[in-house]
Amino acid sequence: QPGSSGGENGQAPADITEVRAGGVNYRAEGGKVRYGSRAEITASYFANQAITTTDQSSRREYMLPGQSFWADQSNYSRNQVFNQRFNGRFELQLDSLTSIRLTPRISWQKAGYHNDLSSYSYTKGGDSLNTGETHYRSGGSGVNGYNNLILMRKFDKTGRTFSANLNTVLSDGRNTGYNQSQNVFFDPVGNPAGTGKTSESTDQQNRQSSFSLQNTLNFSFTEPLSFRHKLEARYAWIDDRNRQSRFVFDKDGETNRYSLPDSLLTNRFAGTFEAHKAGAALQTQRLRFSYTLGFDVQSSNQVSDNLSQDSRIEKQYFHWLPNALFSYTFSGNRRVRLQYRTRIAPASVTQLQPVIDNTNPIDIKSGNPELRPEYFNTLTLSYNSSDNSGNRSLFVFANLNQSDSRINNAMTISENGARFSQPVNTRGYWALNSFLSWSRSISPLKFSLTLNTRANVSTGQSPINHLKNQVKTTLLGQGVRIQSAFDGKIDYGLGARLSYEQASYSMLPQQNTRYWSQYMTADLYWQLPFGFVFNTDLTYTGTTGRAAGYNQRFTLWNAALSRQFLKGRQGEVRVQMFDILNQNRSLDRNATEAYIEDIQSVVLRRYFLVSLVYNLRKFGV
Repeated sequence: QPGSSGGENGQAPADITEVRAGGVNYRAEGGKVRYGSRAEITASYFANQAITTTDQSSRREYMLPGQSFWADQSNYSRNQVFNQRFNGRFELQLDSLTSIRLTPRISWQKAGYHNDLSSYSYTKGGDSLNTGETHYRSGGSGVNGYNNLILMRKFDKTGRTFSANLNTVLSDGRNTGYNQSQNVFFDPVGNPAGTGKTSESTDQQNRQSSFSLQNTLNFSFTEPLSFRHKLEARYAWIDDRNRQSRFVFDKDGETNRYSLPDSLLTNRFAGTFEAHKAGAALQTQRLRFSYTLGFDVQSSNQVSDNLSQDSRIEKQYFHWLPNALFSYTFSGNRRVRLQYRTRIAPASVTQLQPVIDNTNPIDIKSGNPELRPEYFNTLTLSYNSSDNSGNRSLFVFANLNQSDSRINNAMTISENGARFSQPVNTRGYWALNSFLSWSRSISPLKFSLTLNTRANVSTGQSPINHLKNQVKTTLLGQGVRIQSAFDGKIDYGLGARLSYEQASYSMLPQQNTRYWSQYMTADLYWQLPFGFVFNTDLTYTGTTGRAAGYNQRFTLWNAALSRQFLKGRQGEVRVQMFDILNQNRSLDRNATEAYIEDIQSVVLRRYFLVSLVYNLRKFGV
């Protein structure tokens, strides 16, 4: 997979992936069949093998009341996955008013994983807190299935419709892993030897299995009340069932076998989430505007069965789910759309299962069976306009999310830097994402100018050591791009983008951080004589304000020369060179409620690629 610094953040991929893949497609369209007037069948089979290698170093700054500390990590992993996938689609037109569509998908996976992790935590004064070496390997297999069955029925009365939709999602997997680790914990003052040091070693086998089956059944009936008004009545039934088991065995030093059960790390868990949702919506259509007002009520039942301890937690919830949509069309190809909706997101079985995951003994995790479903309010605004000639356009988008039950991790950090995290429901979350794009063609100069502006603001909280820690993040970005509009034989593009990011912490305001990122791009497409085509692109990336050693300034230059041949230009030979200057790299920053992290990844650097392409355009008999 080629390295590239393209994309929104100008980042190269954080790993190196080798892929071997192949597949076949089938389509048949018939005439009249026994139970219908027309049937259409499509199917495909796809198989691939992917080997993904990740080699990263990172530095985290954890926020603690009154102080903070650093954690340096070196992480190497190799993940090999063999995947087979079958997709199908069967569509049957029973009559002129009724149709049935069946869309099945099924995939099989077999995977092997290996990970080496080393870490070192220390205070800003240089006192050691802990060190760790973890070697983890695992192998497993699984099957995933999906099926959608939909019945659509129209009636003689215009606007009257009925639909029934059944979605089924299935997942079943098995995995066996081996965890070998050696960790050293120092006393709070960082005494490197003697009584101030505690060593712990782990040599365990874990056997995990998971099964989930989700069925969602939707009914919808629409009835026109008048020329301008339409009523929709709807009902949904959701049934989500999960089982997850984790058995952990310590190694017996005498027999050299993993035969000693660890009851503290072993758990069998079953979760069920069942919901009934019913509601109605009234749609009004006018000449220039339309609006829809809707209301749903949802009654849900969440059951968490800890089978290992023979205990059950059962909770019932009742939610009001209003929704509204307003759309207005102005003269001159201008339109505004405003939508408000609410939604429920139940906790996953992994978030609910109360089992300790010590894959990284310095960073232990556990589920929480007391979690409530998340309830979100979402407001979305969009506006777009363009002139009749297409020479000028404007697009504005804004999305606001709010929740007082968002699931986030609560973290407990000991004096020696060991961490324990568990999901909890938190209040006060909101996030605003906005984007503006303006473009205009400048005919005398034969190019188009595009301006992009982005502004994102979010706030949320995650308890640390049982204290409230609220984090506010801000991202502001401005981009500009010039794209030529010649006759197609020579096209070029020039672009630049500047972004500013800030994170502030209520617990430690002195640790507030801000950083800048700059990106400049140039690309050229040139049709040469004798059927040759030359492509090249150049991207400069620069960042400031990150941890020492994690700022970046580099230029990525790619180029390609190709020529088409054979009848109809069905053949093409292409010579490509990636990262001509041999400077490609990947550095990224993550700001969460508990820490700020800078990550540097090993990526592909300079290499050549020669490819021969033959296009199959037509089959016939």
